[in-house]
Amino acid sequence: MADIVEYKDGKTGVRFSLDNGVMRIGRGVDNDIVIDDELISKSHATIEKEKVSDDSGLYRYTIRDLNSTNGTHVNDEKIAVASLWNGDIIRLGMSFFMFMDEAADGQDFSKTTELHKSWIPGLYYTKKKD
Repeated sequence: MADIVEYKDGKTGVRFSLDNGVMRIGRGVDNDIVIDDELISKSHATIEKEKVSDDSGLYRYTIRDLNSTNGTHVNDEKIAVASLWNGDIIRLGMSFFMFMDEAADGQDFSKTTELHKSWIPGLYYTKKKD
């Protein structure tokens, strides 16, 4: 099972479980996940859960922006649609969430992770290869 966990001022906040096939996120009270942030649209985004294969027990999660006013960001990139992987940071308005999928153990089955050296000596970062 996967969750998104709200982060505020470096501390974890509310945990939202992504149990349903499609979870609607927004400021409006008719959403599955209601966020009190005036920069979030009433119907801001959805997170869709799809089974990877019948026998694996693993799921793929996709976030989709619903033409929101201020956009949806995953790892500081504005997206229309994006796959979510364990540890991804989602920003909606001024609200930040971490996507956590412990069942997948952070595995990206469609892409390989590349290690990159930053301009700061001794600091490296990873990025999914297209």
